[in-house]
Amino acid sequence: MIKKIANHFGCETQRLKSIEELDELKVELKRKNIDREKLLDEVCDVAIMLLQLIYIYGFSWIKIIKHILYKIKRTKHRIKIGYYE
Repeated sequence: MIKKIANHFGCETQRLKSIEELDELKVELKRKNIDREKLLDEVCDVAIMLLQLIYIYGFSWIKIIKHILYKIKRTKHRIKIGYYE
């Protein structure tokens, strides 16, 4: 279904829609009193757009998982060495 949606709207439209959905998530995260249901809605919208971008730009899941693990490992190392202090 993600592929069908992405193909229907096309790369440029979904790229711009992704920016819009990220902006809406940012607005929800900035609220002092976060409405968890609204936040969940925006998180899901962003997740759907990310899945479409992964498909549109042809990223492999193996490459994505490896990169996520690399970034987690790097962050753990940075915490250990006091990089964020």
